[in-house]
Amino acid sequence: MCFEAHGPPPTLKHEAAHICGKGHEGCVNPKHLVWKTKKENEADKIKHGTVNNGSVNGMSKLSEEDVSVIIANIAAGESDADISKNYCVKKETIYKIRIGETWGHLTGRASDG
Repeated sequence: MCFEAHGPPPTLKHEAAHICGKGHEGCVNPKHLVWKTKKENEADKIKHGTVNNGSVNGMSKLSEEDVSVIIANIAAGESDADISKNYCVKKETIYKIRIGETWGHLTGRASDG
């Protein structure tokens, strides 16, 4: 639909994006579609409140409460390995929380993705 309304994307890195924030509700209005980069599209999802952060994401093994405790454990100097054992997740999961790659909306260090 975006292709029909606006022609081909300007680069291979562009994807169709809903500027209305209603794409998840089935909006197909061509006036609401534009070409944006993934980074721009993800920023729009945050702005529109349609991003599946935290436990709303069906793939999440942790809750917001878990991550709040994990953040406190990180601040107290507990190792990623010890924290990961307590929550039955990989060390990499704790590391990603530490650097804000995941759960950045709680850590205040959200990465650019």
